[in-house]
Amino acid sequence: MNETEVLKVNNLINEMNKYRGEYKLVVQKDGDGGDTLNRVAHFCGALKILDSNSSEPVLQLYLNRICNGLPAGRYRRHPDTNKWYSNPDNVTRDQMSPTIAALILNGLTVKLKQHLRLRVRRGLLHFSTQDQVEGKPGAVKHKLPDLPGLPELANIIRGLNIRVLYPLLYVLDLATLASVGSDLREGQVILNLAVAESNMSTFVSKWAIKKLKAKETAAMELRYYYRESDGGNGIEPLGELMIMAMNKLTGVSK
Repeated sequence: MNETEVLKVNNLINEMNKYRGEYKLVVQKDGDGGDTLNRVAHFCGALKILDSNSSEPVLQLYLNRICNGLPAGRYRRHPDTNKWYSNPDNVTRDQMSPTIAALILNGLTVKLKQHLRLRVRRGLLHFSTQDQVEGKPGAVKHKLPDLPGLPELANIIRGLNIRVLYPLLYVLDLATLASVGSDLREGQVILNLAVAESNMSTFVSKWAIKKLKAKETAAMELRYYYRESDGGNGIEPLGELMIMAMNKLTGVSK
């Protein structure tokens, strides 16, 4: 990054201080920590794509806070045990998939393997067997766990460097290519493509990056997802960091 970009990233990191709760973790504007694991993964994943030296230690620190008291490899959304989102059996695919990508991008292979050892025993199903009961604090309902997504499987193959499965990536990367054409939402596809670029890229993943570069609405979609106008669901500086990471990944100079 040039000096202007470094300054902008540092300013955005400072702006993120407005979105930190009791545990100094990333929370929504209204203080809700139900998506903290997801937000931490996108924050540290974006920083790594932008070559920030602080990314790996920050991710280590945040995950240690989030997972404090849990067995190695288990995660929760947030460490506040008074909230429904502290339940480690309520970690859905949308929380864990970006976390896996962030672990890979930051070289935290040991943490990746610890998590996957637990998941292999359950056929790679996620730890999302319980959910809160609407209107009944403390009550839980049981549900079927989430299946791993195809881009997540691609990330696992790349993260573990399983080269014998490289041909399978051509098929799995089609899901990432398709996701570029849909709503980018929080920007998970950016992390997925960064993982692909880091190891065992395919012509499909390269095609997806070109498609993302040509997508005129990409920045608008990310800003829309991270906007503050919903009363707390958005974290605007994180959206800007994701846009900068996308531009770095696709070679767009802005």
